[in-house]
Amino acid sequence: MDYKFWLAFTTTVIGVGSQLYQIRLMKVKMEDIPSPRSPKRVAAERALVRKLYTPVFVMAGLIFVCWLPFIIQAVKPVPLPAFLAAWTGTVDGCNAVIDSSAFSRVADKYRLFLVCHIVDLTVDGMEDDKIAVSKPFNITGGMVNILLPYGPSDPIRSVAKPGTQTAVSVVLLPKDRDGKNIVRLSDVEKEGGQLPIQGGRLKD
Repeated sequence: MDYKFWLAFTTTVIGVGSQLYQIRLMKVKMEDIPSPRSPKRVAAERALVRKLYTPVFVMAGLIFVCWLPFIIQAVKPVPLPAFLAAWTGTVDGCNAVIDSSAFSRVADKYRLFLVCHIVDLTVDGMEDDKIAVSKPFNITGGMVNILLPYGPSDPIRSVAKPGTQTAVSVVLLPKDRDGKNIVRLSDVEKEGGQLPIQGGRLKD
C-alpha cells in the first residue's frame, strides 16, 4: 500500500470523526433551543440545520472524492501481463507456450491462434503475407502449448531458411472464425479479432 491509500484512509478517519463530532454538537444545541411552541424555535431550528448539516455533507463529499481514484482503478481494465512463456522456430515449423490466464475474461468469446512469420526488416510485419496460422485453441486459463508445423502450401515455407529468425504472434479470433481468412496480421482486426501485446488491454 502506497502513500495515496494511507492519505485517503487518514482523510476518511478524520472525516468520519468530524461528522460524529458535528452530530454531537447538534444534539447539544437542540437542547438549548427555546420552548417547542415558541416561533423563535422554528427559525432557530432552520438556521441550525443549515449551519450544522452543511459541513457534514461537505465532509461526506470530500471523503468520496478521496476514494474516487481507487474506485476508478478497481473498474479499470488490468494491463496484460507477459503471456508468452516460451517460443521457438525452425525451418519446418514453430511453437509457443502461452499463459492463457491473461485472456480468461474473454474465453467465452474468443479462441487462441498462433501466427508465425520470418523476421524481415524490409517488410512491414503487419502486412507480411508469408505467414503460417495455427488451428484454433480454447482459452483454458492455463498454459496452452501450440505446435505449428508448416504445410507444403504455407507461404512461410519460401522464406523459412537456416539462419533466419522466427517471430510469433498470439491472435484472438471470435469463436465462429477458423483463421483461414488471416493472410496477414492486419486481417485480424477485419475478422473481429484482437492482437494482444504485453502491457496492453483487451477489448470486451
